[in-house]
Amino acid sequence: MRWIRALLDGAAVDGAKAADVLTRAGLEVEGIQKLGAFTGVVVAEVRGKKPHPDANKLTLVDVWDGKTTTQVVCGAPNVPEVGHKVLWARPGAQLPMGEGGAMVTLAAKAVRGIESPGMLCAEDELGLGASHAGIITIAPGDALQPGDDAAEKLGFPDEILELAVGPNRPDCLGHVGVARELAAGGVAPAPRPRSVGIDAMDGVVTIEIAEPARCSRYHATVLQGVHVGASPLDVQLRLAALGVRAISNVVDATNWVMLLHGQPTHAFDLDTLPGAKIRVRCAKAGEKLETLDGVVRDLLPTDLLICDGADRAIALAGVMGGKATEVTSKTTRVLLECAAFDPATVRATAKRLGLQSEASHRFERGVDPNGVAVVARTAAAWLMGHAGANVVAVHDHVERETTDKPLVLRAARTRTVTGLGDLSIERQAARLHALGLGVEMRGEEIDVTVPTFRPDLTREIDLIEEILRLEGYDKVPTTVPPLRAAPPELKHRLADRTRDLLNALGLDEAITYAFVAPRELSVFGLSPPHHLAMRIANPLREEQSALRTTLLPGILRATARNLAHGVADVRLFEVGHVFLAANLGKDGLPEERRHVAGVLVGRRDAWLKSGEPLDYFDLRGIVDELGRGLGHAFGVEASSAGWLHPGVQGALRIDDRVVGHLGELHPELATTFGIDPRVLVFEIDLAALPKVAQAALQPIPRYPAVERDVSFLVEARKSAAEIGKVIAAQAEPLLVGWAPREDYRDAAHVPDGQKSMLWSFTYRAADRTLMDAEVNAAHGRLLAALVKDAGASPR
Repeated sequence: MRWIRALLDGAAVDGAKAADVLTRAGLEVEGIQKLGAFTGVVVAEVRGKKPHPDANKLTLVDVWDGKTTTQVVCGAPNVPEVGHKVLWARPGAQLPMGEGGAMVTLAAKAVRGIESPGMLCAEDELGLGASHAGIITIAPGDALQPGDDAAEKLGFPDEILELAVGPNRPDCLGHVGVARELAAGGVAPAPRPRSVGIDAMDGVVTIEIAEPARCSRYHATVLQGVHVGASPLDVQLRLAALGVRAISNVVDATNWVMLLHGQPTHAFDLDTLPGAKIRVRCAKAGEKLETLDGVVRDLLPTDLLICDGADRAIALAGVMGGKATEVTSKTTRVLLECAAFDPATVRATAKRLGLQSEASHRFERGVDPNGVAVVARTAAAWLMGHAGANVVAVHDHVERETTDKPLVLRAARTRTVTGLGDLSIERQAARLHALGLGVEMRGEEIDVTVPTFRPDLTREIDLIEEILRLEGYDKVPTTVPPLRAAPPELKHRLADRTRDLLNALGLDEAITYAFVAPRELSVFGLSPPHHLAMRIANPLREEQSALRTTLLPGILRATARNLAHGVADVRLFEVGHVFLAANLGKDGLPEERRHVAGVLVGRRDAWLKSGEPLDYFDLRGIVDELGRGLGHAFGVEASSAGWLHPGVQGALRIDDRVVGHLGELHPELATTFGIDPRVLVFEIDLAALPKVAQAALQPIPRYPAVERDVSFLVEARKSAAEIGKVIAAQAEPLLVGWAPREDYRDAAHVPDGQKSMLWSFTYRAADRTLMDAEVNAAHGRLLAALVKDAGASPR
């Protein structure tokens, strides 16, 4: 928080207040961490050191606090030489060393027989981090002086806010952006722009961008006279608190400005760059690069590289620098890179190589191309102040201009969308201005100029959202919406009816993935248009890499799992979409059709022949009942579907259209899915079913019906559906119902090539009780039609 307060000109903003403002504004604060809650610790200079007489790992250190010299026992391995400074906790100091960070009061203590008034402190003992590798040391040139109160000089205690920054807000990945949000929230005046005046000076280095689509801007600053060393303790501790390890003043400078502005930079040792040239290009096939972590990386042509004058790769753009150009203690000249790289390119490279760095995290979300020069000047000024460097050249290569976006905001529209009817145009303009946006009022409209550091603001509604989040979502008035019954979704009525019917018939619904393995579809040998499946561009795995063209693979896998878990009798169905890549639409997407499919395995549980294995007729009965419930009568004819048993299958037909298949799954296919028992399956294209007129209620008949049964011989090949069509064609007014009762075939009693059928007919009149003469006449006309049109011979 002290960094934030410094950016807000020292405004008194504590962590709790900042967390409340940021969270209300949509930048959720996930936690507040207390930092450096210690007292009684001073800066002391080492005046002498010697080994402890009774312990090899202990050192007796003479420290001077500006007034007196005191001997302290220290067990750290990194006690510095004379002239360096340390942090000394004197007796009475309070340190967060207890369980759970509880405060402990320090007292003088004998260590191996020698009195130690206090202790020299490590990072974790002061609550500044987790490291206990050694005590904190301060270089002789640091501004801290012996006797200084460490907490006061270093700005402790402090607080760290842990923010959940969304991918659309790259401007808040730096302290400047967060300070801007706090100022816009009204906790302090807006932070004043801070700039460093370094003029552009060409020469020394040249820049070539071979991939302008992947790198829109590259800013290079050349510094000489660089003295590589340790950063001031204040800088080291601030970086450590934010999870960044201090390395040297040059490397720390790049991390400092990245945390400040959200813009990564990188420092090269200029003396390792032949030709003093920077070239930005894509990697060549087979090219390699050893990165700073010492790992040799295999590169792809999609990786963006920074190269030197010899066209040698020296860094993975936006991800990590190369080992060969690393800044070391011998470095005296530095080339400071500050650039704008394509987010997608950086993300692809970082993800493929597993190099998720602080820099790549920011580049993946997009940096502000127009802020590159400001960040570069800030880093150069930091090195001039902390590393004794001098700027000798500045080269800003802009390959592609990025301009601010003009938008228009209607004040009335803001009031309508937010419900804040008293939100004046002046207040709306003030809110946008506080966010760093350019505003100019024009009547009841505001001309808004969106700077490039806010790429998320592209439409008027985005500006309205910005105003609302600063006003507070809690200000939106509460209204009770009118309660109306939702209209029925007619498009799902057929699917819902199908589910209800199959549930009533004893089947359980399964819901499976629409993604299947291509090999699972290929083994079915489906005919067009179900033969061609659309492949997924980026599947999670091979088993889910194609869109299904049939529902059967999913419920067959579900059946296999049930059988494997000891469920012997399985009756499953699924209603869902299939995707036919053979029928692509104008948008290039496959045709979607709703199907229903079912699987039966096990034994019959009905009263008739209970316990016997299920067979084709059980399946046929379920499909016929489903058809009747949907208002259709399926005709069944011979079929040759390769995925069904050659002798136990049929095609379902309505009029002249095949709408599905049923039968026993081919034994080889059942084995493919790991199913041993006989598997009965059906699949129907619900989208192919003709529309059925909405059923109308009929009054209960007031007069009795008369039933007549007729037994006749007919050709064995004639189906009941064909005979039913002959009956329906007569349009006999008194005939209100008919149904087959028996299909009898016995070579001993029925002539060869024929079968005996028993049909039942129902006659009724709506206005009277029928007389025998009327029924006989109607029945006679019907029998004559059966003889003539169906070739029937009454028995």
